[in-house]
Amino acid sequence: MTKVRNDDDIFISYAHLDNQPLVKDSEGWVSQFHHSLSVRVAQLLGKESSVWRDPKIQGNDFFDETIIERIRRVALLVSIFTPRYVRSEWCTKEVQEFCQAAEKSGGLRVQDKTKIFKVLKTPVPFEEHPEQVRDCLGYEFFRTDPHSGRVRELSHELGGDTEREYWVKLDDLAQDLCQLLTLLGKSSPPASPASEPRVNGTVFVADCSYDVRDQRDEIKRNLAGHEYRVLPNRPLPLNVDELLPLLEASLDECELSVHVIGKSYGIVPEGTDRSIIEIQNDLAIEREKKGDFCRIVWIPPGLETDDERQRRFIESLRSDPRIQEGADLLETPLEDLKTQVHKTLTRAPARGSNGGSREPGEAVDIKNVYLMCDSRDSSRVAQVADYLFDQGCEVILPAFQGDEAAVRADNEENLRQADGVLIYYGSPSELWLRSKLRERRKSAGLGRTKPIRATAILVAPPNNERETWLRTHDARVLRQSSEFSTELLDPFLADLQT
Repeated sequence: MTKVRNDDDIFISYAHLDNQPLVKDSEGWVSQFHHSLSVRVAQLLGKESSVWRDPKIQGNDFFDETIIERIRRVALLVSIFTPRYVRSEWCTKEVQEFCQAAEKSGGLRVQDKTKIFKVLKTPVPFEEHPEQVRDCLGYEFFRTDPHSGRVRELSHELGGDTEREYWVKLDDLAQDLCQLLTLLGKSSPPASPASEPRVNGTVFVADCSYDVRDQRDEIKRNLAGHEYRVLPNRPLPLNVDELLPLLEASLDECELSVHVIGKSYGIVPEGTDRSIIEIQNDLAIEREKKGDFCRIVWIPPGLETDDERQRRFIESLRSDPRIQEGADLLETPLEDLKTQVHKTLTRAPARGSNGGSREPGEAVDIKNVYLMCDSRDSSRVAQVADYLFDQGCEVILPAFQGDEAAVRADNEENLRQADGVLIYYGSPSELWLRSKLRERRKSAGLGRTKPIRATAILVAPPNNERETWLRTHDARVLRQSSEFSTELLDPFLADLQT
């Protein structure tokens, strides 16, 4: 890596109009941003750093060669994008001069990172971004009201969620700046030009709709904090012919993809009728077929959508048999998603290195069987439970005592951990059986880490005519005419071992 010669660590490029205070005798947005960023960068580096901007920039965009010369020697550029910024000849000249200087000292990119950081103070159409920085990821310091569609700038003065989001975004930016300064040898102690940052793995975090972007960003921060590389690391093209190769190449580098699903169908690129969100999921499924890869799909609990296309997409995710075969579908709190992501990553190397075998030294492969039954049949299932236990299974019976919430939570945990589900169908009604089959189907959304291997219904006395003719594609149907016979469970046990 070529070590750059520079006098300043970071230069903030902005338009004079965007630092005009809304309240008389107060600081402008850029001035406040500059101060906060300088302090946070210094704290993260453990030493003072030079974060500089031209406080005397004129609204008439007067060109000052002294400033241009200083820009040529700066390490990193932070551009505060607004409608005024992209229309300013002076601001675009600052970007051009920085890019030209960077190309002479090793290029704009360091590994997979760029030396230009776009701070989007207000939305700017992508096609209006200077060509040199269209591939740079942006840090959005605004939010869009989901009801009115109006844009609200983030500020540390407004309080509430707006203030919290401002500080989170600023901290994200500061950490990314410091990481790149470290690579450039600008931190203390200096990094060796030949040294590589530690990376535990690479994760594809899919693009999402705006309403769940905060959750997606939280997952990205969490992964970065645990030293995982996150892809894609550049804006996605809006033309399908350019989009597909970029996504495929990114997925090929990854061991896991995380898909955060919101209530909007998302952007549909030119040349297709499918959204980027759906395209990413389909490509991740194709990546799964190559092996050494997992996919996690997360839907916020209780999500409702008025978008018919998104409703169909979400239903397809819930009913897709491929979810059970090789992916995890979660409809749980965000913290459960974080936990599942790290569980998957920590077991991924063992799966990739030995083709799916268990960890070395693990002597017994015990299967968990959830034996679902009604309280009226609890005494009748003893023979079934004993035989399963003798065959090396860990048998889990449902809880019949406790408040409703505790019983429900126990049932969900049993479904989450089960390798096989055996439904003992004797005394209860047909409605009870249907409810148990529905619970089994929904288990994919409870945070499972592996598919359920075997599902069966043991139709036991007292039989009735409807039970005699019971048929379902969701489970094997095993029929006990009178006394329990162990051979009845052989098909179920065979499924459990596959």
